[in-house]
Amino acid sequence: MIRAFDFGRQFLFQWTVNWRFLPEWLFLHRGFHLLLLGCQLSVLAAFALRHWMRHYSITSLLRWKREKSSYQLRPADIVWVLFTSNFVGVCFSRSLHYQFYVWYFHTLPLLLYSTRLHAALRVAVLLAIEYCWNVYPSTPASSLLLHACHAATLAALLLLRNEPEKAHAQ
Repeated sequence: MIRAFDFGRQFLFQWTVNWRFLPEWLFLHRGFHLLLLGCQLSVLAAFALRHWMRHYSITSLLRWKREKSSYQLRPADIVWVLFTSNFVGVCFSRSLHYQFYVWYFHTLPLLLYSTRLHAALRVAVLLAIEYCWNVYPSTPASSLLLHACHAATLAALLLLRNEPEKAHAQ
């Protein structure tokens, strides 16, 4: 557990999949790491406020006794929080290595399905992400394409999300 939050640890540039297009000095720069952490926390806060806690007030979540709510928390709500928070973490990771694809590849179809992107675009994003992870060694182009796919998916999840009830009707 201690190593999980070791911000002094350096990752090897030679194995990175997601930041190959950056110069190595920037990849290793502590300020870049802190920027990624700040972005991750900001996007997590945006998801929390816009999606995860939309049926609860912040004050009711902080109280020991919860106020009665007409909204019933569903298993799909829990899965949504887990999958999106994991995806945000992947998007802002200091370095992704090939074995990390397993962290999120199985969540991508559901995440993309929950957006209002056209079906052909969803499939294209899935195929492009798969392509990026199958380029060895990673290249600046495959790294940029991975970021473009992640950014498009993240924006669609945050801004173009289907409500679960509407997604089932499609």
